[in-house]
Amino acid sequence: ESEVPPDFLNGKLAQLKYGLPSVTRAKFVLSKFRLNIAAIHKYRPHPKGHYMVFTLDPANTNMVLKSAKGVWHTQPTGRAGYTRVWLLCEVKVSRALP
Repeated sequence: ESEVPPDFLNGKLAQLKYGLPSVTRAKFVLSKFRLNIAAIHKYRPHPKGHYMVFTLDPANTNMVLKSAKGVWHTQPTGRAGYTRVWLLCEVKVSRALP
């Protein structure tokens, strides 16, 4: 049986390695609102700080969030064991929300 290369967008389990570009899916719950979220994360290493682009997973939509996209960016602080994490994002929600 030959080994099948991992396809990160088809839902198969993949081994991720620090410093190697990858694409993953994640499901989580925003606890305050009990809102189920499914996202796609695209990780990209960079010498000045790694970053991960996220978008909503179009295969798992909900009635509240219309769109969400953004970037997680990590930046070395110069202190051993510490990393600064930045989040830049845009979120559009349903007009039915107050």
